Amino acid sequence: MLTILILAVVSSICLFLNREEERYMKKDYYIASGWWQEAEIKNYETITKILKDKGFTLFEPKYDVGTGSGGPLTLEKAREIFKGDIDGITQCKALFADISFSDKGVLVEIGVALANNIPVILFDNSPRKVMNVMLAGSAKNCLRTFDDVIAFANGEDVFNLGEDVEFQ
Repeated sequence: MLTILILAVVSSICLFLNREEERYMKKDYYIASGWWQEAEIKNYETITKILKDKGFTLFEPKYDVGTGSGGPLTLEKAREIFKGDIDGITQCKALFADISFSDKGVLVEIGVALANNIPVILFDNSPRKVMNVMLAGSAKNCLRTFDDVIAFANGEDVFNLGEDVEFQ
């Protein structure tokens, strides 16, 4: 009986340590994206599915930190979310940023990644033909289509700014 009890305790400790180790393992990509509009959600779900299907590990702030929903968003809660997101970025090998929309938080996340020497992969499937020079210059990869995301996930070095792009 004592042996079974000891085995159960050791097993529980090992399980706990594995969970803690997994929690602090670097994930492949931090997903910087809006998720408030239908089109943003479609992009988010498509990109994360492609990357997960290829076996990449993702830090998804919406799920790994939270959105502050479930009550009023206070300055204190906003700071907690910010800290959690920053910790998430610094614990990833690269940042995958959807810049197709005007989510200013994504730009902050890109800046944090760059300040920490974390590579940035940009995704922009918007119809606009203008690319900010600072964003283009900072990107390790630039993807314009979901096919680009698939190629990238398959190991191709994709840098597609689109046809007739103008820099601003």
